[in-house]
Amino acid sequence: HNNLRLLGLSNKILLADEIHACDAYMSCILEGLIERQARGGNSVILLSATLSQQQCDKLVAAFARGTEGQQEAPFLEKDDYPWLTHVTKSDVHSHRVATRKDVERSVSVGWLHSEQE
Repeated sequence: HNNLRLLGLSNKILLADEIHACDAYMSCILEGLIERQARGGNSVILLSATLSQQQCDKLVAAFARGTEGQQEAPFLEKDDYPWLTHVTKSDVHSHRVATRKDVERSVSVGWLHSEQE
């Protein structure tokens, strides 16, 4: 049935959310799907609030393998979220996305106790 599933993805957009939560097994499957989608000329949209640099590197590399490209993931600083990365056959475009002012907020954090207590 696997071939039928893959046929169902042809000419479609692969959309996956919360990809930072994938374990090693699911990450391997996701990378394979991304590579296959790219090889077929299809799009992939991946969503994550806390994607690590290592995960980003692997996912960009998977898409690059599918397009037979040599793209590399951008280096992400810890304060760079939200972040948008657009990978094509020949290039990687990345930039920080500004938070909308109407949803931006500050949260005060304080200690309830100290290590000395």
